Amino acid sequence: MNKQTKIDGILRHLKIGNCQICNRKEKLCIDHNHQSGYVRGVLCNSCNSGLGFFKDNAELLCHAIGYLKVSPYLEYGLVMKDIEKEREYRMGKSGKKQKIVGRKVAKLPKIKWQKRFGY
Repeated sequence: MNKQTKIDGILRHLKIGNCQICNRKEKLCIDHNHQSGYVRGVLCNSCNSGLGFFKDNAELLCHAIGYLKVSPYLEYGLVMKDIEKEREYRMGKSGKKQKIVGRKVAKLPKIKWQKRFGY
């Protein structure tokens, strides 16, 4: 198979194919290795971005898969809504960290690392 035939095949897959990870057909793009430039396949935008967020690191992706299978706080049985409600109560409407003292809210002093990184 010559180079032009291979290019035509990839472009055809991009037009009428599906994502090689999740099988979706919309918003397809050509995935490539950013270091070598070699084309790896056709992915949807979400899967391609996901790989990018993990810096194309297979080991890091394996850690993420392990995390999804055995999430450390899953046994607590909490839902995000519970956490957000408590967080909102603690943070107040201003969004700044506050300390709960009884039912009163006191502002926390800034810690060195918070000052350093602009928090």
